[in-house]
Amino acid sequence: MEQNKLAIIMSHQNSLTLENTAESVFQPGEPLIHADEFIAMLVKYPNMIMWVNGHTHTNTIRPHPNADGTGGFWEVTTASCIDYPQQQQLIDLVDNRDGTLSIFAITIDHASPAQWTQGDLSQVGMASLSREFSSNDWTATPLALMGSDLDRNVEMLLPAPFDLDTISDASLEREAMARKATVIKNTRGVTG
Repeated sequence: MEQNKLAIIMSHQNSLTLENTAESVFQPGEPLIHADEFIAMLVKYPNMIMWVNGHTHTNTIRPHPNADGTGGFWEVTTASCIDYPQQQQLIDLVDNRDGTLSIFAITIDHASPAQWTQGDLSQVGMASLSREFSSNDWTATPLALMGSDLDRNVEMLLPAPFDLDTISDASLEREAMARKATVIKNTRGVTG
């Protein structure tokens, strides 16, 4: 991994569900990586700080320390926007200026009413309809999907993998603009 850049992995599957035994249609015989192998690889990189994923539709947070216990990364599994409670995680990274890095995962709910008003097709109305549908799923265990108090509105602490002062606002802005330009370039033919 590149020096002086923090690494965050995002995927659908999480460490509890990364166990697919199917064979690749495109590469028959290609070995599949499972959770233990994947985690063992990720903890080797000091700048790997977080793995964000879903699949189970449950807010959960798990630490994955490295072998000597001096670092590692956090796994943040988020609830789904299709199931009650339709929560999302707002993730914020903070340089504590003491050689540590804090990752805050703040759980947010949308502010629409829980009951839909018939005929309301506005953005808020559609959000209300979605909330009503999600709470009417008789097969779900809605309160379990929220996760425990330890899985919501938390601060996760890590040793900073390098001097975070080397990341400037200007370099972040340049990186964001370069990525935005790439997205625009790659969508020109699709949308226009």
